Amino acid sequence: MQVSGFYQYNTFDKRGRWNIRGSWEFAPLSFVYLVFNESSFRDSPVQNQSFISKLTFLKQF
Repeated sequence: MQVSGFYQYNTFDKRGRWNIRGSWEFAPLSFVYLVFNESSFRDSPVQNQSFISKLTFLKQF
């Protein structure tokens, strides 16, 4: 299980962004990924949020 996150800020357009990712290896080389992204403009009510999931499954014969 692994969780990572970071914050980016762009001074040109005064925009900040959070990215948080979690992953879990439930079987050898098979993963579940969960990602949360949030971006916003400074001094503005505009805010974008997204939640993304991905499942990879490896079946060995």
